[in-house]
Amino acid sequence: MAVFLNKFVRLKVDNRKKAMVLSFNFLEVGKRLLSRCCTWFVPIVLRHEVIEKAIGGWPRLLKLYLEKQILDSRNGLSTSGVVVTLFGAPCVFFARLTNLVSDGDGLKVALDWRGANSMKPSFRHSTILKLGSNLDIGEDYVEIDCHDSRKILGQGWNQAEFEATVDLIIDAQSQLTSGRLSPAAFEKLCFAHGLNWNEHGLILTRGRDASSRRSTWSQSIGCIASSKTARSL
Repeated sequence: MAVFLNKFVRLKVDNRKKAMVLSFNFLEVGKRLLSRCCTWFVPIVLRHEVIEKAIGGWPRLLKLYLEKQILDSRNGLSTSGVVVTLFGAPCVFFARLTNLVSDGDGLKVALDWRGANSMKPSFRHSTILKLGSNLDIGEDYVEIDCHDSRKILGQGWNQAEFEATVDLIIDAQSQLTSGRLSPAAFEKLCFAHGLNWNEHGLILTRGRDASSRRSTWSQSIGCIASSKTARSL
């Protein structure tokens, strides 16, 4: 299943009319049907002013929706499935999230990422740093103006690295709360990894099954740059 996120605004720019739209479709329908708007389901259209009032913002609302649609124990698409009737016969329909697609601004809002101007200007490639980072970078890191594609391709997140980064920031926040870490040091850590702290968000979450849920989201996020679906959309 592919989920597409984007902001839409009327021709006259007005943040009160700006809306976040979430659509989803199934890759099995094929490229021709994926390119037709009428085949996409649109369960969420939320105005900017409503999102601003929510605790945790859009990342939390997105997490709650995906958990309900994908992971819910009673009727999640990847757990118990949904019963549908095809040609008069009932069948159980299953799906899993494989692609979470958006532009840079959409990912920035959804993932608590600091965006293309942050120290990590590419969410997919963890070893790419911003131009003029002023860091003594080794062979494993390059700045965003690197012209050698061999040093960039294949430098994406792996699951262990992603989990280590998330755990590092969560542990640092606990130290901040207990007074063992200064606010300046915590901000420096978040800045270095290109993420904003949001305990209610999609990525930096604690609690039961948090790791397995992050794994579901991060695997789909990792498909963005290389996905044929993303390119066709």
